[in-house]
Amino acid sequence: MADRAGHVGAGDMVILKTAWDTRRDISTPEYWLDAPYMTREASEWLRAREIRAIGFDFPQDYPIRLMLDGERRAM
Repeated sequence: MADRAGHVGAGDMVILKTAWDTRRDISTPEYWLDAPYMTREASEWLRAREIRAIGFDFPQDYPIRLMLDGERRAM
C-alpha cells in the first residue's frame, strides 16, 4: 500500500472505491463471496497512519461470507 498511498497521514479520511456494485449483483451469493476486502495488514497500515475515518464501497461483512459457505462462528 505504501507505494500507492504514501500520502495518507494522520487525520485524513480515506475512501476505497472499487465500483463493486457494477461488477456483481447484490442479490447473488457472488456479490458477497467474491467481494474485495481489507486484509489485516492493510488495516494495520491505515491504523498506524492514524486516519480519522475510512469509507468502503464494498461489503466488509466477513460473517456473511462465512455463512454462505455454511460456516457459523462467533466473531
